[in-house]
Amino acid sequence: MPQIVRQPGFDFTTLRVIVVEDNATNRRIVCRMMRQLNVAVVESAADGDQALTTILTSPHGYDLIISDFQMPGMNGLELLKKVRVGAPGVNRDIGFIMLTGHADNFIVGTAFNLNVDSFVVKPVTPKALRARISHVMSTTNQIKRPIDYSEISVNPNADIAPRKAPREPALVTPPWESESVDTAGIVERNLDTVKPGSKLAADLHSGSGDMLLPSGQTLDEQTLDRLRNLAELDASVSRLMVREAAR
Repeated sequence: MPQIVRQPGFDFTTLRVIVVEDNATNRRIVCRMMRQLNVAVVESAADGDQALTTILTSPHGYDLIISDFQMPGMNGLELLKKVRVGAPGVNRDIGFIMLTGHADNFIVGTAFNLNVDSFVVKPVTPKALRARISHVMSTTNQIKRPIDYSEISVNPNADIAPRKAPREPALVTPPWESESVDTAGIVERNLDTVKPGSKLAADLHSGSGDMLLPSGQTLDEQTLDRLRNLAELDASVSRLMVREAAR
């Protein structure tokens, strides 16, 4: 498989993109935007199954997938999971931008857990797409082991029953208020002010209750960047309880 190169000062003229979108008009619009950016290779597919077939039969490979979520057949979340688990012939760390037409908490929370690189809200604008692609292809996404993705459900209907609904705030004792927890250095911060190296002081959940990050995880710049992008769609992650790194 051709190597995927992510580096600062990314050059669009070297980029190989596949656009996955079932709506033919939207697909043409996004592909046209790619060509206006002088992207080297722009191809498209109508759903996830067709995308995987195109990738497998391509002589040049791809650096980036830009995919809608809602599609017949294999949808965008299913495609993302296939890629991260290890679809034959596909680089697991390929860049992946999810297009979403609304702030659906299940979509964004699940995509985050599957290490999506970025979200772009439809209708797509050339400026937003250019900025997202440039950032994605200039930064590294720390991909986890295949087994870490294999049990993540991408079926919203199957997840309705087992999902834990948030309890009433008055009935919840935050972990940082427990006498057994060392509260030194724990503060509540707006996401934009959290410094790399800080640690989560409580589990972070999406608005729909999906676990995003566990308490104690160190927040590096790449994770914070993904959270900032997610917060544009899910305001519940815009404030964090963190234990700040010692100065």
